[in-house]
Amino acid sequence: MPRAVEHYVGARDRIAPQSRMVFASGITPQKQAANTRRRRHLHDTCCASSYGDPMKFMIASITVLALVLLVADVSEACVCNVRSLSKRRSESRNVFVGTLVKRTQESENGRTLWRNQFLVDRFWKGTKSSQIAIYTTLDDCAPSFELGQKYLVFAYYVKESNHLETESCMGTGRVERDGEDLKLLGRGRGVGGP
Repeated sequence: MPRAVEHYVGARDRIAPQSRMVFASGITPQKQAANTRRRRHLHDTCCASSYGDPMKFMIASITVLALVLLVADVSEACVCNVRSLSKRRSESRNVFVGTLVKRTQESENGRTLWRNQFLVDRFWKGTKSSQIAIYTTLDDCAPSFELGQKYLVFAYYVKESNHLETESCMGTGRVERDGEDLKLLGRGRGVGGP
């Protein structure tokens, strides 16, 4: 803090000694107090926002930040590489349209999976049996299956688990949504016949 120097000027001798102090920079304590009040006023008007109360402003800011982080976390959903139908078909061991008739959770090698049992209507690749079990993980890339709904399924073989799995990135989805893929695949073969 700058060294205070007393300054006496004739008639001012009657004024309190503190008011006669002048800092080395030439600013009196009164001017310094006025500057401090002015800075506080400017801070309160510019930085406290329209909330007026700095605490309310801080709470609102933290709330907005929390919402942004929450949305950012949600937006980390499954990201797929766009692949052609022929590429997805060649990567699949089974391609079929079937109705989901049973769905159960199972644990395998420390992973929790859904076992989805389908009644096969027609197929383009793979099994000719009327029922097939396809596994899905619990992550964001897993298709959301509903009992009684009909799906176009592209399933690939997982050697370590010795079963078939699928995911949304393969193009597995409700028949209504995958109409373009079905049109390109053609008629397919019925189970037990043409």
